[in-house]
Amino acid sequence: MDRLAVVVGAGIAGLASAHALSHLGYDVCVLEREPQLRSEGAGLTLWPNATRALEELGLGDVVAATAHTVGEAVTLDPTGSVLTTMPLDRIAERFGSLVSVHRADLLEALYERFRGETRFGVDVHMTDGVLQASGEAITADLIVGADGIASAVRDAVAPGVAPRLVGYAAWRGVVLSGHWTPKRASETIGRGQRFGLVPLRGDHTYWFAVLGDGVGSENLGSVRKLAPTDS
Repeated sequence: MDRLAVVVGAGIAGLASAHALSHLGYDVCVLEREPQLRSEGAGLTLWPNATRALEELGLGDVVAATAHTVGEAVTLDPTGSVLTTMPLDRIAERFGSLVSVHRADLLEALYERFRGETRFGVDVHMTDGVLQASGEAITADLIVGADGIASAVRDAVAPGVAPRLVGYAAWRGVVLSGHWTPKRASETIGRGQRFGLVPLRGDHTYWFAVLGDGVGSENLGSVRKLAPTDS
């Protein structure tokens, strides 16, 4: 008898899980609340254990097609002086390279390679203790929750658990930087502040900015109202 697995959430974790379950012989259906794949402007760095996991799933070509190898990574102070340099050459020699990807590129590649069913615009929620998808009870041999910070699946197995504000606001984006694309990944740190640049393939750069309680609660309160988590 075929085994059915339902994965809630078509993000990177959800689609990677769907690939893994397909390899284990499950018929897999992915349910996603959004009407299409999300393509927010964010980058990711994949350490060697992540790339090896994707390779084990037969997705090594996906990494090769979307990734940029990061050869140097540094931490800077606000004046631009180097505080630390990460030994990426030694890490690469022993474990493999650190790579960067545009989240949307990796997500699209995972989706295109998935041979199971993906249903968009499906709202998954708890009703009377039953996990439902657009009003119908979900019945499956296995349900995987990859549905983000307000996870309905988590609420099914651990009711009452809720995220808590830890005092950070963040902006993220990807820009076409051309010949200004940095040669190394960097993070500049100050009191309650961080700013990072990570080169991506195709002359793009992923950037992020973070403010924390160290900048003063009155400033952070304003930022919380204005700042999206993705841009």
